[in-house]
Amino acid sequence: MFVKRFFIIVGILLLLIVVCGGIVAFNLFRDSAIKQYFATMKPPAATVSTVIVKPSEWTPGVEAIGTVNAVRGVDLTVETAGIVKSIMFHANQKVADNAVLLQLDDAVERADLAAAKAQNVSDQTALERAVELQRRGVGTDATLDTARATASASASQVNKLQAVLDQKQLTAPFAGTVGIPKIDLGQYLATGSSVVTLQD
Repeated sequence: MFVKRFFIIVGILLLLIVVCGGIVAFNLFRDSAIKQYFATMKPPAATVSTVIVKPSEWTPGVEAIGTVNAVRGVDLTVETAGIVKSIMFHANQKVADNAVLLQLDDAVERADLAAAKAQNVSDQTALERAVELQRRGVGTDATLDTARATASASASQVNKLQAVLDQKQLTAPFAGTVGIPKIDLGQYLATGSSVVTLQD
């Protein structure tokens, strides 16, 4: 019984020795094979490309981040109230000096101006008649003075209505680039309403 156990133990020990020896031998062989592989491995060939050299001018420059300010910039507003009839510009458009940018409805002002001009023509005719009568000696100084005052008043009224009519248009005070429109067709604008920015 004792002898049988002894042989079993010896057999197990021998088996363990063989297994351990095999593992050690395999590791040694693997390390040797890896070293040999890397020792004999050739580096890959380098890729080389060619290009035809062409002469060109080099302009020196430096990239930088900064802020650009316009020399002149203004927020354009209307001088009088009215309904937008026409918009003669679009965003980021370059416009000339004194270019018309906006037209407000001016039908009433045009009618008033036409009536004032007709009245002024009539008053000027009456003044010329009074001057002629005075020259002939049949007119009075009072009549002539009244005719002069009336003609002068009607001429002033024409100038006033023409100025009002001119205010129905918004023009560029200088040449430059307009921004994004702040108004729409048919919109009612109060006096001083902002229309667009202009920068040169």
